[in-house]
Amino acid sequence: MSRHLVSDEVLRTSVGLRVELGVDMSEIRGLIHKFVPEGQGQVAIGEAAGFLSVADVPQHLRAEFLVELSSMSGPPGYRYSSRKAPLVSATDIWG
Repeated sequence: MSRHLVSDEVLRTSVGLRVELGVDMSEIRGLIHKFVPEGQGQVAIGEAAGFLSVADVPQHLRAEFLVELSSMSGPPGYRYSSRKAPLVSATDIWG
């Protein structure tokens, strides 16, 4: 387990970056479901019931979640895929 806590905001920002790269939200939802233990999840306030949030990913699984999330990419030619600068991965930040 990492000695650093991964905040909900870091998770939300990471998901937002993946969406900007063209990753489909259904893929991201599937990843969230993979990391949230069965029967757990916050009761959503002001959100649709039944949907899990990145906030539901347990702290001890967040680094692994970020690694898998950072490996997701959108379709070739999507708006940021032609960047010349290398992207920073979760393992670069939290590794």
